[in-house]
Amino acid sequence: MAKKFYYNIFDDIEAYPDAWAYLVTGGRSTGKTYGGLKGSYLQHIKFIFAKRTADDVNLMCSGTKMIKGTDEKEDPDFSPFAPLNRDLGCNIKAYQLYPGLGVFYDTYTDDKGKEYATGAPIGNIIGLNVATKFKGFDMSDCDFLFFDEFIPRKWERINRGEGDLLMDLYATVSRDRILRGKKPLKLIGLANAVQLSNPLSNTLEITDIMADMQIKGIDHVYLEDRGIFIRLLAGTEDFRKALENDPVYKAMGHTAWGQMAYENQFAYDDLSNVGKQQLKGFKPVCSFTYKLATNYVYQNQGKYFICHSAFNDRNKPHYDLNRENDQKRFYLEYAIDLRDECINDNVRFTNYSMYDLIVNYHKIFKLR
Repeated sequence: MAKKFYYNIFDDIEAYPDAWAYLVTGGRSTGKTYGGLKGSYLQHIKFIFAKRTADDVNLMCSGTKMIKGTDEKEDPDFSPFAPLNRDLGCNIKAYQLYPGLGVFYDTYTDDKGKEYATGAPIGNIIGLNVATKFKGFDMSDCDFLFFDEFIPRKWERINRGEGDLLMDLYATVSRDRILRGKKPLKLIGLANAVQLSNPLSNTLEITDIMADMQIKGIDHVYLEDRGIFIRLLAGTEDFRKALENDPVYKAMGHTAWGQMAYENQFAYDDLSNVGKQQLKGFKPVCSFTYKLATNYVYQNQGKYFICHSAFNDRNKPHYDLNRENDQKRFYLEYAIDLRDECINDNVRFTNYSMYDLIVNYHKIFKLR
């Protein structure tokens, strides 16, 4: 039954053991977090469980501290281990050490009903937005770094540098492991298919790969040269049948929200402007570099195409968008007009990240 409905990250870890990063998106109730934590617990793998904010960590660790004077059995448990405690008969609780920092412990309950942490910590918990506050810590005994819900929900206010922050945390832990002769830390990112362009996929520069997978219906890709594994979980027929009596699935299954929540489709992202285009008849307009890639803008009778195919006309303007002044110049001289033309369906892009840059220019660059 579990094989039919739920995803187990350890199947992919076993199939691709040399990867250091596993990015998994899937619909709700597909067992992403459950399977990862269950496998880690049963195999005695110590891990770091990262959440976006200190508030997320504090809520997870609140446990019996939240409500006083209630029957202990009725106290809330917001830890991701709550369903595992139910199914495996264990009693793992999240304990706060400091705002935004905590640990998972197996918990012993005495004959008076009082709980005590016992044994060594099972895992560490950290909020990314406070990670920089903690200096000189050593988590090199952790083999996995989970980042739960690495794709933010549409209404969340996020730090666009969050992907860099996570990689700084990863590098700090993994570098010490390697110096001690251990294998690299494994980064496991888990999320729902909310939006292709997000801080972590942008930092790893896999946004276009994920978009291409979505367009072509590819469910997994292993970038062997980079050690990155990507899984887009597809909704199975068995899973759909199991939801036939779910009133929400019946009502919302064919909406954009339903396609995201149940079918793992990036339904909120417009991919209609992304694809190939013959360059015959197109003339060079300008070029721009962002990060390490150079993009070239062509025009033909009011239609534009932005791609990686270089032209040799050195008289055409070039902009380095890694420089603040060029960000402003390109915005005033071309980006505004390209965005308007894109809205009028007159611009085509080789990949999604180019589209995202033009359409969401002000979100990517904080022009002053």
